[in-house]
Amino acid sequence: MKEQKGKLYADVKVNLIIGNNATITNILKGLEWLHKQTTPNDIAILSGHGRNGPTGTYYYLPVDADTKSLIDTAVPSTTITNMITTLNGRKILFIDTCRAGNSLHGTTAVAADIKPIINELLAAGSRAVVFASSDEKQESKEHYDWKNGAFTKAVVEGIRGKADTTNTRKFTINMLDTHISETVRDLTKGNQTPITYKHGVPDYSIAIFDVIR
Repeated sequence: MKEQKGKLYADVKVNLIIGNNATITNILKGLEWLHKQTTPNDIAILSGHGRNGPTGTYYYLPVDADTKSLIDTAVPSTTITNMITTLNGRKILFIDTCRAGNSLHGTTAVAADIKPIINELLAAGSRAVVFASSDEKQESKEHYDWKNGAFTKAVVEGIRGKADTTNTRKFTINMLDTHISETVRDLTKGNQTPITYKHGVPDYSIAIFDVIR
């Protein structure tokens, strides 16, 4: 998205919280930063990884999350929902629900159910577009050859131009949705189905580009 500066957007501001820096404190500070930065003319994009707690609550996972005590060590979906609902401008949320390791085979990961956070967003009238890596019955596949999960690979390639199916040098939410679905299906041989929620949100452009890469 930083490559869109001076194209579709006058500026692109990024707060990347990864690795050892992705503590619960820094994630909460990052959410506060996003809330302060976004104006009615902006598009706010939030991306992260999560899983369900024992009661079904969805949690956004920091690097030091204790899966046996998520209520004390992770960010609950209500915090994410409240922030997104009160954001100015348009909102896009990418959720990587469950990582299955580095291979398409022999995994034991448990898929996360994102229905709780989706229901919260819908009930709050957030008008957010949500891209999720898989449904609640599936693992989200990763592979060394991709250098990413299938979902992230599809998102990055789409934003860099491959989602343009009309050769107009721009792409929209609906075009990205189609690209992610088809790419992940092909990469995982139909074993992973990304889910997109855009209830009541009209299609709009999110990137333009000169050369497809």
